[in-house]
Amino acid sequence: MHKESQPGVIDSATSCQILGGISRSTLSRMVRDGKIKPALKANGLRGPMWFHRSDVEALAEARAAA
Repeated sequence: MHKESQPGVIDSATSCQILGGISRSTLSRMVRDGKIKPALKANGLRGPMWFHRSDVEALAEARAAA
C-alpha cells in the first residue's frame, strides 16, 4: 500500500518525524501502550503500520504540551 492511496494516512517513518524524530521502536511501544492506534497494519508481528495524520499530529501536540 502506498500512502497516496489513502488520503490522510501516513507511514511510520513520517509519523516518527512528526513526533519529534522518535525511533520506530518507540512508535511501536506507543501503539502497544495504547497511546496511538494504527489506521492500517500489515500482517505479521513486524508488519508495517500506517497512521491517520490527524492522530499523529494530535499526539505530537499533546507531547509538546506535557
